[in-house]
Amino acid sequence: GAEVVWRSKGLVAGMSSPVVADGLVYLVDKTGIAHCLDLKTGAEKYAERLPGTVWATPVVAGGHVYFVGKDGVTVVAKAGPEWDVVATNRLWSEADFEKRKAE
Repeated sequence: GAEVVWRSKGLVAGMSSPVVADGLVYLVDKTGIAHCLDLKTGAEKYAERLPGTVWATPVVAGGHVYFVGKDGVTVVAKAGPEWDVVATNRLWSEADFEKRKAE
């Protein structure tokens, strides 16, 4: 059966799910803070505010973690125990949606 190894005090994932890669847990809480925790101990490696609301589960690929924001901004950080943003990209904006509605 399953066994509880550790519990996080007060940290709850928001709309998205936590994701595990290379011994680390990545998640975004309901206030828009990206967290990285040690999988074995639950020790927090970082907690950093993202530029907007995130509902999507973080994606880990190619040595990076992608935090896709509800407003179209994606923050790309190096995977690992330290917060290291390598890019912030706007994939869409509210203006894009308004323009499409008008067409």
